[in-house]
Amino acid sequence: MRLPFASSAAALLGLLLLAPACAPVDVEGDWSGTWRTSLNAASGGLSMSLTQDGDAFEGTFDLDGTGCVGSGSVDGTIDKRGFSATLRNGLGGEILLDGTVNADSTRISGDFEVTGGLCENSSGTFDVDHE
Repeated sequence: MRLPFASSAAALLGLLLLAPACAPVDVEGDWSGTWRTSLNAASGGLSMSLTQDGDAFEGTFDLDGTGCVGSGSVDGTIDKRGFSATLRNGLGGEILLDGTVNADSTRISGDFEVTGGLCENSSGTFDVDHE
């Protein structure tokens, strides 16, 4: 004899098991690491302090080793483990970040492209670790 609530309980359990996989990756907090241009012509430090609301985040950033952008605001989105952000210095400097958050949410790695300001059209890679 099948209990009427057994199939409902099984369905609920299945949804609960899937819920963590559907939740956005947590990127809130402080991150620091490095950036380097495609031909290793320049490199420096990158730090970000982020707050998150669902799949959107915002905060501040600081770049060392370049006079192109310096520091300013950052905003972006998370899609599964995909990380997309725009860094702006308020003076026309803008950098797009396109990366991936690792499985334990302790590192973000990816590519950047400068789309505004003094170093427009520069590109390279970045890696930051959660502090």
